[in-house]
Amino acid sequence: MKHNRTTGNTSLAPHARRSNWSSNPWIIPAMLPADLDWSGSGNHTATGPENLGADIHEDADHYYVCMEVPGIKRQDLAIELKDRMLTVSGQRFWKRGEGEAGQPFSRTVALPTSIVWEKITARLEDGMLTITLPKAEHIKPRIIPLT
Repeated sequence: MKHNRTTGNTSLAPHARRSNWSSNPWIIPAMLPADLDWSGSGNHTATGPENLGADIHEDADHYYVCMEVPGIKRQDLAIELKDRMLTVSGQRFWKRGEGEAGQPFSRTVALPTSIVWEKITARLEDGMLTITLPKAEHIKPRIIPLT
């Protein structure tokens, strides 16, 4: 998967939006995928010093949630799915004097109902967390042959 990132709150792909779009008045909510609610209505939350941004995009078969989590170890991350809400949480640690300090973070996003829940996968590679959410067959595009 290619991460073609641009600056600011703009897209990765035609349907992708930075999830903190509500702070940017130039992003038009109607351009977002219909079943992903980024309206600022409370269906997504973020806590922590960086407000853990999430890039969301899709292709014909999957939705993708990508988060930059540099320096965070696999064992310090937790991913939970409950009632269509996907939560990524964890703890960021750094050296402080003789010891270690830490800061918890959390990011929750509302998911569409059209996902094959049992086949969701997550991968952490080079500070990039990628969660792959397969689309249900009934929403994938189909070519209807003419007879």
